Amino acid sequence: MDESKKKILIIAGIGILILLILGLGYLLVSKGGKGNISDRTKFLELAKIYMREGDYDRALDYLDRVFLENPNDPEVEKLRKQITQMKRKKEEELAKRELTVKVDIPKESIPTPQTKVEPVKVDKTKDIKEEAQRLLKEGINYLKKGDINNAHERFEKSLELNGNDNKAKGAYSYTTYKKGNTQKALQLANEVLSSDPNNPYAHLTKGSIFYDNSDYEKALEEFEKVISSGEDDYEMRYKMGIIYYMKKMYEDAKREFTKSIELKPDFEKAHYNLGLTYYALNDIENAKKHFNNAISINPTYSKPYINLGTIHYLEGNYEKALEYLLAAYKYEKQNDSLLVKIGNTYDKLGQPEKAMPYYAMAVKINSKNFGALYNLGNSYLFVKDDPTMARKYIEMAYNINKTDPLLLTTLGNLYLREGEVDKALSLFSEALKADNKINEAYTGIGFAYIKKGKTSESIKFFNKALSINPNDYNAYIGLGDAMFYEGLYNEAISYYQKAREKYQNSYRAICGLAKSYAKKADFKNAINYYKEAISIKETPDLLFELAVVLEKSGDKTSAKEYYQRIKEKYPNFDRIDLVNKALENL
Repeated sequence: MDESKKKILIIAGIGILILLILGLGYLLVSKGGKGNISDRTKFLELAKIYMREGDYDRALDYLDRVFLENPNDPEVEKLRKQITQMKRKKEEELAKRELTVKVDIPKESIPTPQTKVEPVKVDKTKDIKEEAQRLLKEGINYLKKGDINNAHERFEKSLELNGNDNKAKGAYSYTTYKKGNTQKALQLANEVLSSDPNNPYAHLTKGSIFYDNSDYEKALEEFEKVISSGEDDYEMRYKMGIIYYMKKMYEDAKREFTKSIELKPDFEKAHYNLGLTYYALNDIENAKKHFNNAISINPTYSKPYINLGTIHYLEGNYEKALEYLLAAYKYEKQNDSLLVKIGNTYDKLGQPEKAMPYYAMAVKINSKNFGALYNLGNSYLFVKDDPTMARKYIEMAYNINKTDPLLLTTLGNLYLREGEVDKALSLFSEALKADNKINEAYTGIGFAYIKKGKTSESIKFFNKALSINPNDYNAYIGLGDAMFYEGLYNEAISYYQKAREKYQNSYRAICGLAKSYAKKADFKNAINYYKEAISIKETPDLLFELAVVLEKSGDKTSAKEYYQRIKEKYPNFDRIDLVNKALENL
């Protein structure tokens, strides 16, 4: 029964407009003669009411009215900052299913560069220990550049020349760890620390192993010992940044990622995660800067593209968001969450037909992706007008999450559309248990009662929906339907017109107006609305009703044309016998 397209994002843009009794009461008292209440006081109070109830756009509108009177009002600026922060937090929560900015997971390995191993040269004319030290120094230089293979070869050769050098053995333990032999690396590190407790590279090895095992406190202890010994390492600083980020110690994370970049300016993962940290600190411009830095270093690194797309999406810059998300897709074809993001962005751009294939691909990759299933179901409903396929995918989403209020409402409306009224009512009730402010569920209950023939009971549910969201045009259509079935055609027309004020192209409101005017024998208006409805979506029923109205109005020629159109285009129409009879009479 719900004509509006319900997308999860989306989805980031779904807002429920709430008008509390308190808000209404305030307006009534103000209009009732308390002229001593200034506009400033009234608008600030309304802004606070809407802020408390989560309608941040409405709250900001009232603040703007006060701002125009006095741009330097300190209370306005303080309240604006508070509302903006709350709005951003709500947007992030609404977008969490498909548009999250998140740190690289700690288990993600930093791949060892596949560098060419340069020949290790030993000058046999020089002192063996001096050569061992030279090779050790060469290895450390390679290590600082991230060249593990060349570093490892030199540490190994250095130990062949001087097996008692703990510094070389500690460094060798680290490159052994980096090359994947964790057990041997740990054994070497422990051997070194037993005689040299301050060896930096042995501590680096142990700290890295603790990190991989998710023992982050011990990892930090070991890494701090490396720093206190006077050594440093860009990967170590990166891992420290990850740990602090996960602990939500964002300033500390920023310091460590920045230090990692100082040690290795072309380390794209450090730039990426520094961007995430700036985002967490609400420094959006620096976040964008470092995401772009990561892309400049490695144009095939998909994550910064995804997060730049996310930021632009949340800022409402959907074309720019799509540009970044499609760039990410070039390098990450099997990311179902990314595909949902792309679909959501096309939806925001008003191109649902382009969104649908991305939802379908996401479902093909991951048949448990809730957002992909839900949005694909909605696409079948609103793009393809295929309620059977819509029901299939939305029921699959329901089997994953049986508490999402929007899904429950959407599925309830599908059941209602197919005449399964009791099943629909059950789902609407479940939706309201999850969120008692979801106006669409109240609207659904209203339509269910109409189907049960309880039009008088339906009215209170439509009114409840409108008390939550005055822009719920479907609730106005429901009130129009209730009035129509009660034979109150003037009242029905009034409600259908209100529905069109909220959504000009509402097909069902236009149909309601056509039928209501036909009942009033206002054939001129009825004919106009029937033709408008048919221009949106032609059905044999509408063609038949228009033909009947034209015949009653005396325009038998036009009536005959529409009857003939039905006979030619819809030969299996369930009232084709009446069409044939009308044509015979005409």
